[in-house]
Amino acid sequence: MSKARKDGDADGGHWIAIGTAFVTGGAAIWLSKVSEIVPEPYLDEVFHKITTPPGLYLVSWLIFKITGQCSIAALRCLNVGTLMIAPYLTYKILLGLSPEPASSARSRWSALSAANIWMFPPLFFFSGLCYTDVQSALWVLLSFHAYLRYEKDGFQSFSEAISLIRFGLIALFFRQTNIFWVAVFPAGLGVVSSLRKTAPKATYVQNVGFWEMCEASWYESALYDPLVEESWIEDYMKTIVSIVIVAFANLSRLVRPLVPCISLLAAFGGFVFWNGGVVLGDKSNHIATIHLPQMLYLWPYLVFFSIPVLVPPMITFALNVLTHPPSAGSMFRQILIFTSSTVLAAGVIHYNTIVHPFTLADNRHYVFYVFRILLRHPAIRYVAAPAYIFCANLAIQALGRTEMAPKVTQKSDQKSIKVTPVHGNTASFVIIWLATTALSLVTAPLVEPRYCIIPWIMWRLHVPRSVETTPETESTKQSGLLEALKNDQTRLIFETIWFCCINAVTGYIFLYWGFSWPQEEGKVQRFMW
Repeated sequence: MSKARKDGDADGGHWIAIGTAFVTGGAAIWLSKVSEIVPEPYLDEVFHKITTPPGLYLVSWLIFKITGQCSIAALRCLNVGTLMIAPYLTYKILLGLSPEPASSARSRWSALSAANIWMFPPLFFFSGLCYTDVQSALWVLLSFHAYLRYEKDGFQSFSEAISLIRFGLIALFFRQTNIFWVAVFPAGLGVVSSLRKTAPKATYVQNVGFWEMCEASWYESALYDPLVEESWIEDYMKTIVSIVIVAFANLSRLVRPLVPCISLLAAFGGFVFWNGGVVLGDKSNHIATIHLPQMLYLWPYLVFFSIPVLVPPMITFALNVLTHPPSAGSMFRQILIFTSSTVLAAGVIHYNTIVHPFTLADNRHYVFYVFRILLRHPAIRYVAAPAYIFCANLAIQALGRTEMAPKVTQKSDQKSIKVTPVHGNTASFVIIWLATTALSLVTAPLVEPRYCIIPWIMWRLHVPRSVETTPETESTKQSGLLEALKNDQTRLIFETIWFCCINAVTGYIFLYWGFSWPQEEGKVQRFMW
């Protein structure tokens, strides 16, 4: 093991220990306050037409069999105990995702990011209650970690394939929609990873025509998959077509990465057939339907919670526009795409907005007040359309900050540009993440912040470290504040502070801003996610 790797591992171990202690300590304080002020089971802690699988109850039963304890305080401790191991698991995932050579900076970024992920407000809030979300996220990440190990072994390890299936099945005991994250998501990533290896020396080509791309995909198995920051709308379309073509030309390569995922889908399909549907319990109020605006609501959700991560690219983009104004053609193209996307979003809002009866019937949840604003005037929901598109662009572009700048070379006999592959998220990842997120959200008529926890976690895991500027690429002298914002560690600290502030405010409101309903006099109702 190299000295750099040893130093990086040691530094990362130090930081993840601090991060885990911080998260667990915060959760323990939160649990103690909840147990003190809300000693009785609250809301979904009480069985009332529960629609999720019984994973949480099975774990609670195991705790009872081991400890003999089944009080509400003991059951609530389960999630705090989970947070003692979850940050380290997330840290290992982040290290596995990063192609960057081992270093103290990489380990520190991964450790602090892992801690922040478990401080995510809609997730951390439920660490003090006996809710399923913390456990659900843990098992999904265990499944994803198993996939990463399976991929690292070239999809050859039988034991890792079994681990992927095992953790995936357990995750399904906590939330039905986890099927998309433990089966569909790794299936998509596995297919692309396998297809990339069919022509490992091939590079994708910018500015080529559609038919040239198709020919390269079929005859050379060259996967068209540009980096996120270099992708336009048509590049995403080309990537989809290229994946399909290369996949058909190399079907035998897809067996190993797909077998565990197909096994999980088959098991889930068997459950749906046996149960007569996906929903357990109160089926009448949880009927699957097409609810496309869910994919619009997702973007401000991501941006609001991830402001510290997203502000630097916003500032950098604004400065680049000021110092290097785009051409008139490029500007027109961007305006056209933004306008077309906004019109499409407005059409989705007009024809497919669904307001579930529960949304406006329960004023204990923050979503109730969001929809009160959106429905205050018929025009408001349409005015929000440009904001949805702006937030979507911001969130996707945040995935495109690569860790190394691409080398671009021009061949004298070609107009196209050959781009050397570099480390970073590509168009295929965005497509797979979006498709999985859509499958998990658009079938739900009810808008719930908790439904977006796993999509946010997977997005946040793939937000890369910032590009390091060099004297050759830095064209202007940046202010001290901007340099601080662009510093990875500073942004992570800002993210920690931001999450702590939100958690403190929402926790205080839950504990001390109780109210009562006329139909349930004497019973305290509390605000929550």
